[in-house]
Amino acid sequence: MTAFKTPAERIASNMRAGGEVGILSHETQRRDSVLARLHRGVTVSDSFAAITSTIASEIAVDRVSLLRVQSSSCILVATSTQPKVDRRTRQARLLERLSTRVLASGSALTYELGSGSTPEFSASELEDYLVDSGTRVLHIERVEHPDSHDPIGFIVLERFRVCETPKTPIHTLLESFREPLSHATSNALDRDNGGWDAIVSRWTSAATSFKMTSGGLIVALVVMAGIFVPMDLEIPVEGVMTATQKRHVFAPHDGVVSSVRVSGGDHVVAGQPLVTIRSPELDLLEQATQSSMATAQARLDALLSLRGRDRDSSLSIEEQSLRTEIAGLQQQAELILTERDALLVKSPIDGRVDGWELQQAFESRPVSRGQFLMDVVTPNAGWTVELDIPDKQMGYILAAQQRKPCVCRVRLRSDATTTYSGILEQIDNVAHLNAKGESVVRASLVLPKSVLPESEPQAIRSGATVVAQVNCGEHSLGFVCFRGVVQWWRGLSW
Repeated sequence: MTAFKTPAERIASNMRAGGEVGILSHETQRRDSVLARLHRGVTVSDSFAAITSTIASEIAVDRVSLLRVQSSSCILVATSTQPKVDRRTRQARLLERLSTRVLASGSALTYELGSGSTPEFSASELEDYLVDSGTRVLHIERVEHPDSHDPIGFIVLERFRVCETPKTPIHTLLESFREPLSHATSNALDRDNGGWDAIVSRWTSAATSFKMTSGGLIVALVVMAGIFVPMDLEIPVEGVMTATQKRHVFAPHDGVVSSVRVSGGDHVVAGQPLVTIRSPELDLLEQATQSSMATAQARLDALLSLRGRDRDSSLSIEEQSLRTEIAGLQQQAELILTERDALLVKSPIDGRVDGWELQQAFESRPVSRGQFLMDVVTPNAGWTVELDIPDKQMGYILAAQQRKPCVCRVRLRSDATTTYSGILEQIDNVAHLNAKGESVVRASLVLPKSVLPESEPQAIRSGATVVAQVNCGEHSLGFVCFRGVVQWWRGLSW
């Protein structure tokens, strides 16, 4: 039979149950917070520092240190009292030596001042460390891998004063932390097992003699590789793309452009009209010639009518003169007609019109004889790359060109994914200043149709800028990598 409870008793019972639930919830949150802090950090040093600081804040000790096991020795990684560990200090070296001795023994080490017990297997190492550090209570315990149970590290707990009131024995403080400590340490080491960080860490932790020997060997290998390993020397240059087959179109006479019949990029055939020019001077000359011819013809007709009634010899002389004048005017009219026909500018070859906004640039505008109008190019005939080679780099290229023609790799700035190859064919004998004021030497190479894609990309166009690498043959690896320093030294010695 259930006992009857008064309202006050029920309230008190509910309060006790609620308090127990609250305490349990607080303990769960505290445990989760400790586990999260144990697994902080990215590198081994950061992770070990998080582990030591977390354990030091949870148990009553003055300092917590964590060492990793490497081969048959121990390496100090982190302590709870210092953000960074200097392994060169005497105290760090003594602690590593003592922990290595404990590792060899296979058991833990616990010492308390005044207890009268000192482990025999580490008496000298322990005494040296106690004198140097001032530790009064010490416990060294190995950290095992959670699966294989092999030692992966050592944790060191220290107190620097002995309390008069009895405390919990130091070797029992880690009972609730052994499992999470093992997992946190193992995870930190797993993150560091690969990559350059692990290699550098192992090298820096090695003996000084090994580091000096291995460092000298590496330097010797680098020097030998720099002297004996060959490498292609490539000179970077800039340039522009031009069509191999190209014709310039000029104005044949002074005049005004009446119509532009093509646009940039249009495909044309030889003889196709491009531009029509009207010459006011030719118009006036043609009108004057036609007028003079009409006047001379009228006079000749009148003279012929008089000649039928009169046989005067003077009329025959005047008739001959008029006929000569008319013949000259006809020749002049034919020349004017030829020049007028020339005002219809036609394409000299089959190809593509290369120009920009031709209608806006020329239509209804005056032009003078010999003025440039446009280019007509034949893309299918290949392209020529005109390179501006820095004058200071010409020595390498000329020396290589004497052995065999230099191979060039070319890429368009507008299409860096495609590379074209060609042979450096022509190099100017003079240098000139480019737009940047630098001394350059003009050189050219031809890209034949065979190296171009069947469907010509739109990026290949006359005037497109390119970057190129001129191959100057094989040189030593050291010379290629430090060519700038070599040039500077040669200039300095001069």
